[in-house]
Amino acid sequence: MNTTLVHKLHLINKSVYKIKILTNKLIKTIITIKKAQTKSITLSYQKKSTSALMETLASLLIFKGGTQWNLQ
Repeated sequence: MNTTLVHKLHLINKSVYKIKILTNKLIKTIITIKKAQTKSITLSYQKKSTSALMETLASLLIFKGGTQWNLQ
C-alpha cells in the first residue's frame, strides 16, 4: 500500500470516529430534550389537577347546605 492511501484511510477513520462522537452527543441531547418536555408536561398536568382539586374542595367547604364552614 502506498503512504498516500494509508494517510487517506487514516483521515477517513478519524472522520468516522468524529461523526460517531457527534451522533452520540446529538442522541443524548435529543433524549435530554424529550425528558425535559415530558417533565414539563407532567408538571403542567399536576399543577392543573391540583388547582382543579383545590377549587372543588373550596366550593365544597365554603357552603354546604347553606351553612358556612370555618376554613381555619
